[in-house]
Amino acid sequence: MKKILILGLLVLSVLAASCSLAAGAASNTTAGKLSVDDAVKLVSEEIPYEGEGEIQRHESKWENDIEFYRFEIHWYGDSATYYNILINSITGAMDTEEIEYDYAQAMREHWEGAQPSGEVTLRDDNTGNTETLYPTFDEEENGLLFYGNNRFGYSVRVPEIFTKVVLLPDNGDGMLLESEDGKAAFRASGGFVIFEGMLRESYDSALEAIGGENNAVYFDIGEDSWWITWWEGDTFHTRRFLVNGEEAWAECEISYQSVQSEETYNPFDDIAYRAVRSLVFAEG
Repeated sequence: MKKILILGLLVLSVLAASCSLAAGAASNTTAGKLSVDDAVKLVSEEIPYEGEGEIQRHESKWENDIEFYRFEIHWYGDSATYYNILINSITGAMDTEEIEYDYAQAMREHWEGAQPSGEVTLRDDNTGNTETLYPTFDEEENGLLFYGNNRFGYSVRVPEIFTKVVLLPDNGDGMLLESEDGKAAFRASGGFVIFEGMLRESYDSALEAIGGENNAVYFDIGEDSWWITWWEGDTFHTRRFLVNGEEAWAECEISYQSVQSEETYNPFDDIAYRAVRSLVFAEG
């Protein structure tokens, strides 16, 4: 009798544990599907990156009615390790590809003719205006130059391939540059916050301009910034907008020709991401 009672209790314990696990899983998923947060947790367990690298969700894709999440993890330095991770949102199965590369050199090879830069002075032949870009001497900013805008108090890192001036405006709000071959463009600009809710309205307008959320690869809005990426034909765009309270706004957009294929890695993806991410207002 005791054996039967103990066995019964064990069975009940197992069933309770199973129900608890099932309930826990259900709280983190919808209809058996992993959320993006769940997928991020799986990635962090597979490849510990916190404090050393950075994770970014690159895109979402569908195959046979199953959504797959694609993540990238980057480590920065003289050379970089790049992980391309694809997760099945239903089963949690994970495919991981590891690539090591010198991202600055790879970027120069990708954009033929680009050379490592020291201090660079840009000149607009039409307006006569000039701007100076400065090296940062920071390994994590390899391939990037510093640009500071005194009028609106923002700064951003500029990929060193952008040496061709399209416009340095008289009002000093930013710059529009291109690569020498014209296949990539860089834009930085700023202005004054002129009405409450400008952050949300600019975000909605930016999404509407590309045809809505369905045409965006990535879109996110926070308390003081938003970020949208999208494809336009064979050109990839990444755009970030930032406000400094009720005082000023700044934005940065980079566009460049690429290939919509996971098998083809574009080394400029990393450079463009770090440049747009660097947009910030000066403290104080």
